[in-house]
Amino acid sequence: MSEQPGQTGMPDKPRPGRTIGPMPRASARWFRVLLLGGLSGGIGVGTLNLTASAEINHLVGATLGIVAGAVLGLVAGLGLFAAEERKLREDRELIIRRIRKLSSVDRGSNFDVLRAIDSAHPYAEICSAVHAALCDAHRDRLEAAMLRRDLEDRVVKTASRQTVHLTRLSLTDELTGLANRRGFDQGLEAMIDQALRERLELCLLAFDLDHFKQLNDTMGHDKGDLALIAAGEIIRAHVREDDLGARVGGDEMFFAMLGLSIADAERIGARIMDLFRVHPEGVGLPCPWPGMSVGIAGVQTHGARDAATLRRMADAALYTAKRAGRGRISLYSHLGGEEGGQRSAA
Repeated sequence: MSEQPGQTGMPDKPRPGRTIGPMPRASARWFRVLLLGGLSGGIGVGTLNLTASAEINHLVGATLGIVAGAVLGLVAGLGLFAAEERKLREDRELIIRRIRKLSSVDRGSNFDVLRAIDSAHPYAEICSAVHAALCDAHRDRLEAAMLRRDLEDRVVKTASRQTVHLTRLSLTDELTGLANRRGFDQGLEAMIDQALRERLELCLLAFDLDHFKQLNDTMGHDKGDLALIAAGEIIRAHVREDDLGARVGGDEMFFAMLGLSIADAERIGARIMDLFRVHPEGVGLPCPWPGMSVGIAGVQTHGARDAATLRRMADAALYTAKRAGRGRISLYSHLGGEEGGQRSAA
């Protein structure tokens, strides 16, 4: 028995496939019984007339009529009840197929096919109960699937955030909030590639705290850490979106600025030195508050073509500032001296 394909989901209105028709009502069955009884009686009367005309014994004729009518009524009744039983069997098989189809998660199935049955049918109540159970089961499956997708999305988003956080931690100096050595190496390489590709200036400022060891020896490492934190805060305050500030170890820090000139780098370096010199952490100490020495080198100005060369140039300029008395800014010189002179902290 073929069925029409159902609609997706659980529609509000029935859209059945083949409707399971009604069974004969009780009144119709009694009518059939009376009809068969009348037929049997008619056959019996006819048989009596035939026996009378044939001069056969009336008892024998009556017996033959009754037997013939009973046999005919029995055969007709069995035929009718067999037809009803066959219809019940066919309807049962059809309902079982529909239940099996709907019990699998087939979104193309029509749930209302179980309700496509006459209300007076013997299986109507069972179909209604199974229909309700299947609808509840599918609804629970859909809710469970939605919950699972929601949980998976949350897990993915949380994992992504944690990955970003851990990556940031792996590239960040815990004390100052600047990039650590690994973050600095990766970031500086990318900045140099961009500067060379777009022909932009990339200035690298190398910072070193003057007399930092004296502060550590006198006040302890906790105070030394506060000096490093103060320097990191000041540098971070000047870092733009495309810039990079880093602490690569001890009191050695770097600040890479993309798209600014050497003169701009000198002005920013001097401002950082001045802000650190008057930082509140340095007030009322029994020893001098550290100053800063700064060395500057540029990709375009000084011809650096890789991160290692640019860093070496900035370090050379920093050592020049320290040899000249500390608290100064020095530019890298190809000749080993100070290119453009020095600037001392006020």
